[in-house]
Amino acid sequence: MKLIPSSSRDFREHIRVELGNPLDLVIESLADGQLTIVYLASIINASDLQDNILGPLTELSLDQARRYGNNGGIVATGIKERGRICRQDFEAVISDLLDGRVAIHQSGETSVYTFDTLGAAKRQPTDPNTERTVRGARISFVESFRDSISMIRSLLKDPSLRIQGLRLGTRTQTNVALIY
Repeated sequence: MKLIPSSSRDFREHIRVELGNPLDLVIESLADGQLTIVYLASIINASDLQDNILGPLTELSLDQARRYGNNGGIVATGIKERGRICRQDFEAVISDLLDGRVAIHQSGETSVYTFDTLGAAKRQPTDPNTERTVRGARISFVESFRDSISMIRSLLKDPSLRIQGLRLGTRTQTNVALIY
């Protein structure tokens, strides 16, 4: 069992190192750095995140955050239930992030709350109908960049999966991802 750092800065750095700082990793700070919100943008439901997690948390003032102190009260009080799980194990937090959950860490705490916000891929990958192969993968990615990454993340829920974003082309500036 790997413990969760109590410092928000250390928590953010541990997340970046464990996941390899992928292009869909989002780390936000609220309440003057008292709260750290972490999620993988490609596999969460953005409107659910905004309406049920970020919205209520941004309405809390800094004074309210300080009043709750370091007992997780701001998270427990400020957010609707949404499948809340309290984690004390860092590896469980990483697993939750890969499952499409949002993690919220309160500075000074050695626990993290995770909330359900999974946004499923719009369709399941299918066989490419213009390119026939005898061997190899039978998946084609013809959706948007984010949807394609979401499908890959849903198939490979592994913290060692690395996704690096690049822009190619002088005129088109096409977004591509190097995934390994």
